[in-house]
Amino acid sequence: RNFSIIEVTHCGGSKFETNGAFFYAFRGSGLYIDIGRSLAFETHDDASRYLLGRPCAPGKPPDMKLGIFQCDAELPRIIGAAKTQGWDSLQFTRHCDAFCTGPSPEALQRARAQGRDPWTFTSMSDALSGADPRSQLCGFEVVFTRFAGTDACPAGLEFFRGWGGHERCACDATRLRSQRGRCAACAPFTT
Repeated sequence: RNFSIIEVTHCGGSKFETNGAFFYAFRGSGLYIDIGRSLAFETHDDASRYLLGRPCAPGKPPDMKLGIFQCDAELPRIIGAAKTQGWDSLQFTRHCDAFCTGPSPEALQRARAQGRDPWTFTSMSDALSGADPRSQLCGFEVVFTRFAGTDACPAGLEFFRGWGGHERCACDATRLRSQRGRCAACAPFTT
């Protein structure tokens, strides 16, 4: 629904998020956002068909092999079209791009042979080399059309905390980190 407050997670460091800020709905994060005027789709391809009048082009072969259909080439135009039409955000109720399984035995062996921590990977292909398409995780993604998401705390976006997200908070990008970069959290309470 429009103007719903939802609990989310967001990490900066993505060069891809210059045209929009990509969040995942994530219970227990303690970080909330108001999605504003929002348009919902099941997938990125559904949004492309509606906003651009055509389906997404095939993606990168490794992604397609794993069943990942991102619409990377179309997303900047999808976000731009939604912004032009006055939408604050886009919701994707079945966005799939993560897997439960990790590296293949071969990737782990390569890391050990190179004297590296076997769970620290230098490439996404190694990290997902053992991925089983049947284990794909599908989540709820929200993309803001008026903010860039390259930083953990997109400038100008209001964040909330507390029961149901009814208390404003300052975004803190110093406490949490992912493999991609710093992640958003509400600043601690001060007394």
